[in-house]
Amino acid sequence: MKMPLVVAMLALSAAAQAQESEPAPPPPPPHEPFTQGSFTVDAMTTPGRHMGFGFYLSNRVSIRPMIGFGYSELNGSFYNVGADLRVETMPANRWSFYGVATGSYRNKPAGYQGRRAQDLYVQEAGGEFGAGVGVRRRVHDRLMVVLDTRYLRSTTAYFSSGSSFGQFGADGRNQFVASLGLSFSLN
Repeated sequence: MKMPLVVAMLALSAAAQAQESEPAPPPPPPHEPFTQGSFTVDAMTTPGRHMGFGFYLSNRVSIRPMIGFGYSELNGSFYNVGADLRVETMPANRWSFYGVATGSYRNKPAGYQGRRAQDLYVQEAGGEFGAGVGVRRRVHDRLMVVLDTRYLRSTTAYFSSGSSFGQFGADGRNQFVASLGLSFSLN
């Protein structure tokens, strides 16, 4: 009678030991912001001073639709819509460089006269497209600051007798734009 009891105890202890030796699976890693599947809210100063949303198609590529509203001394209020396609070099790092392709459309001519009477800037209604480079710095887990410069080609002519903040005209259809912005990750 003692022998079956000893065998049963050994079998139970072996089963308990087998269960204890299997490690529990590790918890899934937290979602890293600014990676595939992430959504962001963007606020940029130029072109058109706009708000937008970003969606990361992969860990390096994001598409950023945008809409902006403004007021012009020339024709009153206007809006612009467009999108950016951004490709980042090192998205997981604090500092990352990126390339951007952009396109936008403005519904009305925009313009203003500067402090001096000879400073005049007029941008016709129409589209702009271009490309540029930039750098971004993560300042918090979900917040990053963005600084870039872009070359833009307009589908319509513009006139500039000076330069506005962040915009430098090369000729009637080409300009260089400097842009500053913030991006906040929603997930």
